[in-house]
Amino acid sequence: ADLARQRAITASHYRKALGAIIVYDLTQRQTFDTLNEWITSVKANSDPNVVIMLLGNKLDVCEADPKLREVTKEEGEKLAESFNTLFFETSATQDINVKAAFEALFQKIYEQSLKDRAITCLLYTSPSPRDQRGSRMPSSA
Repeated sequence: ADLARQRAITASHYRKALGAIIVYDLTQRQTFDTLNEWITSVKANSDPNVVIMLLGNKLDVCEADPKLREVTKEEGEKLAESFNTLFFETSATQDINVKAAFEALFQKIYEQSLKDRAITCLLYTSPSPRDQRGSRMPSSA
């Protein structure tokens, strides 16, 4: 019940989001196994153009002791590709790839906003001479 309530509240927060970062723990398989559900939830409850990034965290732990890694980089890349999302492996404590991940997310959001702006400009172009003569405009009578 608490998890359902938390997810309902969370869903309301990303309705107007430009980007979403979904983080999983490279040393905990169960965090990776819930990603399909989280990505689907973000896509269902946000703008269709939201930029999603998957982050596998605790890269430093995996590099220090490879036996602790429970999710391979290839698995993360494959999932990200299947959902058309960005993907990075990071270490928050050692600041590995954190800046690069955020820069990639911001760049993609910026590119998406330019694309959206171009579409908006196409939708709001000035009327053609034919429109100004009234042949395609509703009559004012």
